Amino acid sequence: MFKRNHKKHKKKVAQVVEQEQKDFEEALELLVPSTLIETLPRDEIDTLAESKATFNNYYVEVGTQSRHRRYFTSQYIQKFGKYSNATMLDPFLIGEFGKGDTDICIHLKKLDDRATLDKLNRKIRGQESDLMMNDADSGRTMDVTEALRDTMSKRERIRQKIESNIQVSIQVLTSSNDIDDLNRYTNTMNRNVLNNDMMMGTPDGRQLKALKNMLPFTANPFIKEHCMALETTNVADLFLFGNGTLSHNDGIVLGDDHLGRPLYFDNFHKDMENYNMIIFGRSGAGKTFTTEVLTHRSAHIGLKTGIVDPKGDYRRFIKAMGCPYFDLSSPTGHRINIFDVDIEEHTDPEREGQLYVNIDEGVQGAKALIFRMIRVNEPENSSILTATARAMIDQTIRQLYTDRGITRDPNSIYDYDAAKANSEGALENGQDMNLTTPYKKMPQLSDFYEALRAKTNNAEAQTIAEVTFIYTRGGGSEVSSIFDTQSSTFNLSRAPIFGFGLSGLDEQMKKIGMFIATKWLSAKFARKNRHIPKRLIFDEAQEAMEDPETASWLENQYRTMRFFNTSMCAITQGFEVFTRVDQGLGILKNSSTKIFLKQEAIDIDSVKNSFDLSEGEAQFLLYTAEKGLGIIRIDNESSIVKVRATPKEFQLFQTDPPRKRKQVPST
Repeated sequence: MFKRNHKKHKKKVAQVVEQEQKDFEEALELLVPSTLIETLPRDEIDTLAESKATFNNYYVEVGTQSRHRRYFTSQYIQKFGKYSNATMLDPFLIGEFGKGDTDICIHLKKLDDRATLDKLNRKIRGQESDLMMNDADSGRTMDVTEALRDTMSKRERIRQKIESNIQVSIQVLTSSNDIDDLNRYTNTMNRNVLNNDMMMGTPDGRQLKALKNMLPFTANPFIKEHCMALETTNVADLFLFGNGTLSHNDGIVLGDDHLGRPLYFDNFHKDMENYNMIIFGRSGAGKTFTTEVLTHRSAHIGLKTGIVDPKGDYRRFIKAMGCPYFDLSSPTGHRINIFDVDIEEHTDPEREGQLYVNIDEGVQGAKALIFRMIRVNEPENSSILTATARAMIDQTIRQLYTDRGITRDPNSIYDYDAAKANSEGALENGQDMNLTTPYKKMPQLSDFYEALRAKTNNAEAQTIAEVTFIYTRGGGSEVSSIFDTQSSTFNLSRAPIFGFGLSGLDEQMKKIGMFIATKWLSAKFARKNRHIPKRLIFDEAQEAMEDPETASWLENQYRTMRFFNTSMCAITQGFEVFTRVDQGLGILKNSSTKIFLKQEAIDIDSVKNSFDLSEGEAQFLLYTAEKGLGIIRIDNESSIVKVRATPKEFQLFQTDPPRKRKQVPST
């Protein structure tokens, strides 16, 4: 018995040792590639079909036997214009040349001043000799005279120790996972460099040596014919400390960049194409924390913010700020009428400043909501939304406003009879008069239901009425009918931050409530008071992409809100949902500011392709980014951002469960 058990134990130990050896070999293969091939044109004749390369290419292929390969090619900056400048390397840093990555390596070596002076003296004697041999009227005389003056000036600066001569090697390494992409990327880069008055040289036949020169422990990283002698002032322009961050110097401090510098963010910067933004990342990536830091600090510079909160994540934060939080799901809570409309200014430049009641916006929003109710409740019967049914719903909603005398005329929305009765009652009772004129009562969902039921000869109207009846007070469900009501009175004028909560609703009503709250805030908050900068935040924004009508309505908000001095801010962990529909892509296109936090592997390809992220950026978001660490991109600028909170903010904004909460940082 003992011998048999001993044999089993030895076999198990052998299996463990074998598995550890395999794991070690796999890890070693990642650190030390098993494939490292320098490809020269003459070697490509037999492998042309396989590598898809051309006869003029020199590159290095790096990879493993079991994993993907990557192709690298190096070039050196040989010459730039007469004067250097601090932005001359920006095209390489931005790297907008296609599907590939760019890395820059600058090697410096101080040259001996005495040897430099001897070389300059010989050059001066040669230029003086050339000057004596040329005719006084020759055009070359002027060139030689100017060159002589420059050389003598340089000699004087070095002699007085004002400048030193530095040997400089500026290597530009381009790489891609596909050789054809690498060729296109490199060719585009070279054309761009020529436009910036720079010349590139390639170390043909020495691509492998050049790639090794990128490593920090290379003994001699210089290739003589690819070096330049520059003065220290020119070398200073090569330092990259000013790059990789935002150009904003005002607004709020959102966090730190990758060098630990404060990262300023101005949501209403004059150079931005629009004020809209989108924040996306996986669950636990820090979206809520980032949004709270953004909202809190924006309030201190006068930016008003409304938040649609489907999960209740912002309740604690908003109440801690001493601001109102309206729970729409509570039985005794506040209520919103889906048919509310309001007065706003024309967006047409020819009628700018003129006021009108936006009936069309109200109809489109209410119509999209009714379509969503039908799809949520009867997904298998969505076919009832035929073209005639859609037209009938549109006509019925418009008729509800007409029956109440509500038109595009701003005066039509006021209830002057109620104002007169209130004033007379106040006088009779010796009370102060209320000088504000109330709005007329708006149509309700039950009114829409009754209008459809009245169309007794229309089978489509009766079918749609049966579905919408569930959401009316007559349907018998207190939860489903919470939006069949007149809107509560919300005092938002003095609140720098406020939220509408929906966490108490079931999943179906929550999806409907998100859109209702966003629509109401669009009319009553976002489109009001153009002189005040505002932000409207809605979480779980991917839900709106499920129906084409709600997606279209939301996209329209992103297109028009700049006129009203409002920033729309969508927060989502379902980025891939946005890429499935044209409206989602329209929202992404109309968002100047994008904050990328840690991503799911399932979404990373969509994120990378949609925003042309480099391979390094994609890998950073997938593997390196931790909570609150990500990338912010504003139009053509981008930076790594680490969202940091003060100890007080950290205490108020922490959203992790108690057992996972970290200690409050000291700084």
